[in-house]
Amino acid sequence: DTPEESAKLAVRAVHHKTADVLMKGNVPTSVLLKAVLNRQEGLRSASVLSHVAVFDIPDFDRLMFVTDSAMNIAPSLEELRQIFAKCRSCGPCSGEQYAKSSCPCSGRNGEP
Repeated sequence: DTPEESAKLAVRAVHHKTADVLMKGNVPTSVLLKAVLNRQEGLRSASVLSHVAVFDIPDFDRLMFVTDSAMNIAPSLEELRQIFAKCRSCGPCSGEQYAKSSCPCSGRNGEP
């Protein structure tokens, strides 16, 4: 299989609910996003597009979820709400019942 075909098949499985999670793996980001944004069998919805990465860090007592790194550069408050809601919904799926949230962001030069 080519990366394009692999991405298309994986996205199609999530679209048709024969899979619950889409993992990027070694497929180039541009190839995966093209499949995700496909109008017929992609994963488009009315809400903002974001992702969640899950880290299992040795000697850390819980999983760490990181969402939306470099995808939405200047999200509105409503977009932030949607991004956090999606990320928090991943916790129970991984066995994590409670989520503590933090929202680090970088400022722009010349802006308060």
